[in-house]
Amino acid sequence: MHKTPYSMKQHENYIYLPSAKVNDLLNTGNNITGKIVMTKKYIMILPDKVQDAVGSTDTNLYDPAYFNSALKDMDNIDLVGFETEMLSALPERYIIPFSNLEKFEVNIGFMFFGGIRFKIKGEKIQSAYVGNTSNRKMINDFYEKVVKD
Repeated sequence: MHKTPYSMKQHENYIYLPSAKVNDLLNTGNNITGKIVMTKKYIMILPDKVQDAVGSTDTNLYDPAYFNSALKDMDNIDLVGFETEMLSALPERYIIPFSNLEKFEVNIGFMFFGGIRFKIKGEKIQSAYVGNTSNRKMINDFYEKVVKD
């Protein structure tokens, strides 16, 4: 792969959260464990495990081989190509355009207290645990400096 004018740069074009837990109980009844990639346009949830309210579990909801390969060389991947690939590889439910959000909040908190909350137009609010305070600060900075502009 070679660098293009649209190559991805961490904290400028995207952020990657290797571990997240999304609580979507009010909309789908699901708890989602996986990874999150945020670009300027999208929140992409890469679900490793989706568990519904009765305990049924789904796995393998995206192509981990493609994503793991891309992750090794993100600085040399075309942003538009990556987003296009993810749009076709992920179930629609797990791709959230920032333009479809009525609300997006980051509660930085301290230690393990905090997370993100977001509301898709026409749905109830969802929350996500995204790791430690530095992850939440990273999300907040990315959202404030990159996405909102």
